Amino acid sequence: MSHNWWFWGRIIYGVPLSLTGLVYIINPHGTVESFTSFIPGELALVYISGFLWLMLGCAVALNFHTRLVCRGIIGLLCAYLVIIHIPALTTGEHINIVCFELLRNLSLMGGAFFILALDQQASVHRAKKEHQTIY
Repeated sequence: MSHNWWFWGRIIYGVPLSLTGLVYIINPHGTVESFTSFIPGELALVYISGFLWLMLGCAVALNFHTRLVCRGIIGLLCAYLVIIHIPALTTGEHINIVCFELLRNLSLMGGAFFILALDQQASVHRAKKEHQTIY
């Protein structure tokens, strides 16, 4: 039963991340226009982050190098906090939207930490089980 929860949890977490990446790639101008003053590199950075979200979301959903991918998600979200959210909070522009985005990204970061912890715990459990079968 817990395997099903793990499977569906990864799918529900990874697919929306991938869809976010697709939106960034298909319609980058909408993203740049909403935070133009806060994004260095403007359009190029939106394409790069869109590609990263697409790849990271697919990798989580497919359980491909989950620990490394979750660290990448955490790193990307930390970069968003430093590059976009903190400067946006200091200017006071669109404060409601900025707070919403900040909280959402912190929640996504928490989910990545949670998946990282569960994957680590599962690895330890598998290692103990293998050790017991050998001896």
